[in-house]
Amino acid sequence: IGFVPGAADWLVVNIKGMNGMPGRGTISLYPVNTDGTLGMPEITESNGYVPFAFAFDDGGNLLSVEAAGTEEPPPGETTSAVSSYKIDASDGSLEVIGQESILNRAGCWLQHSDG
Repeated sequence: IGFVPGAADWLVVNIKGMNGMPGRGTISLYPVNTDGTLGMPEITESNGYVPFAFAFDDGGNLLSVEAAGTEEPPPGETTSAVSSYKIDASDGSLEVIGQESILNRAGCWLQHSDG
């Protein structure tokens, strides 16, 4: 859970699966109202399986590490991935930019650096 940098009027929440089962999961963007309450979320099915953690790149894009990557759970030896999404700040919708596999089993955290 975290706020979109530079746009504290959006709160991001990712869910690792659906109906208690690991799977694609969802990434939800909740608008934060001026009184601090949350509005109705824009919910997007994750690009990969088991979205676990997220960060933001220097362009404000959402980077989501997916523990099982492109394969249904349980994850294999090298199946984790990172998907990147462009955020539409007008409505909280997400557009997939791309996905990169990473050499990691069940990746569970992400730190972005520019180098």
